[in-house]
Amino acid sequence: MRLDKIERHYMSIQTIEERTWPTCPPYPGAPRWVKVSGIVAIILVLLVVAVVFTGIGGPHGPGRHMPSSGVTETGVQQR
Repeated sequence: MRLDKIERHYMSIQTIEERTWPTCPPYPGAPRWVKVSGIVAIILVLLVVAVVFTGIGGPHGPGRHMPSSGVTETGVQQR
């Protein structure tokens, strides 16, 4: 008996929106293109890290683009 009274009280305080709007289905998650893009980005980052740590890519840094001390540029005279 007490439960019916509580249910009636609860129904009386619900707003019109709560009574008329259907419940929404659960969120389906991220779209497929977002998941695929994330996986591709993670694979690329792991590939770059692997290349840097294994040395496959060669030496990196500002010295890579500088001529070594024994090599001179063409057309430049040394003093």
